[in-house]
Amino acid sequence: MYCEFYLDVFFAVNLLLDFQLLCLTNLMLWGTANPLRAFWGGILGAAGMCLFMVLSPKIHTGEAVMYYGIMAVVMIRTGCGCRNPGNLFLGLLTFFGGALLTGGVLTALPYGIRKSLLLFLTITVTAYWILYIGIRLCKYLKGKEPPLCQITLTFQGRKVDVIGLYDTGNRLFDRKTGKAVSVMEYRSFCGLLDKEQCTLLEQFCKMKAEETGSSTLSGTLNPRFIFYTSVGCTGSLLPVVTVEQMTVRYQGTKKQVKHAAIGLSMTAVSPDKKYEIIISPAVWEF
Repeated sequence: MYCEFYLDVFFAVNLLLDFQLLCLTNLMLWGTANPLRAFWGGILGAAGMCLFMVLSPKIHTGEAVMYYGIMAVVMIRTGCGCRNPGNLFLGLLTFFGGALLTGGVLTALPYGIRKSLLLFLTITVTAYWILYIGIRLCKYLKGKEPPLCQITLTFQGRKVDVIGLYDTGNRLFDRKTGKAVSVMEYRSFCGLLDKEQCTLLEQFCKMKAEETGSSTLSGTLNPRFIFYTSVGCTGSLLPVVTVEQMTVRYQGTKKQVKHAAIGLSMTAVSPDKKYEIIISPAVWEF
């Protein structure tokens, strides 16, 4: 007994499924990875399974499951940017959960229908969009509670702990350093500084800094201005400084950003005082 096996079709089918599952996993984890990364992750997964099929003289279910589990770790690290062990574990659960749901739809259908490539593509794409819409709807109904995170800033031996808002709309970047800019209330940031530094920084923000004071800050905070626009503001200058380290704790994930760029707002960033800093989602990429 034998059967015809088309490696190119096997690769294409695995690529489609892995790409869809990585996109769903990234959505569930509130990730910032773009579809291109998910596509590359899908390519690695599909190529790995093709290699397994070619090199394995006999296909055993246990070996196939174990090998696919290893490839899933590679795909999630590549396609979703998961590095933290806890986040990686949640990604694996989401990935295999999605695989079980989409695979369950296929196994419930008669074998004759599953043989049709067109019907297979229609069913998998439809299952993907059903899961995608379901996830988005659950997140919408879950609450309009702001996604808050814990932030720790470190500068010259001092630390300050504040509550931050994880804002996907914050796309500020500092072109000088290439860092994502998180916006913090000036009053809260002064907890990191001594009295003299606070005075010099306030003068800089008001563009009244003298040459000696400016040079003193340049050696520590590296203050500068960046141009920005926002709702209700067509364009303005935002003072930005550099801290030694910013630690972000969000949904069980911890991220440490060296030499983080912090924009300083002279007004409150939260109308109801629930948070004191607005975190850019791009911090996870650094």
